[in-house]
Amino acid sequence: MGAWVAELDVASVPAAVLDRLSLVLLDIVGVTALGASLPEQRALVDAWRAPAGPAPLIGGGRLVSTDAAAWLNGVALVSLELDEGHKYAKGHPA
Repeated sequence: MGAWVAELDVASVPAAVLDRLSLVLLDIVGVTALGASLPEQRALVDAWRAPAGPAPLIGGGRLVSTDAAAWLNGVALVSLELDEGHKYAKGHPA
């Protein structure tokens, strides 16, 4: 999948797809920021003691390692079950 994305020419992507992508990304960032504000998420971040790195903790105001950011941002995203979903695929496109 990474190779496909790396070779993708954005100009060939239909405008409707790009518009939907914008909405999905805004949804992800907003829901992740809300999840990051929960006491449970803050406790997880404190307990994790993630090392400094290049990746942001959304809503956390810190840069941490990429693996820690992936896990902690992912948990914040799904903590309130408000993340983008697809009712027919029974999954999350993002």
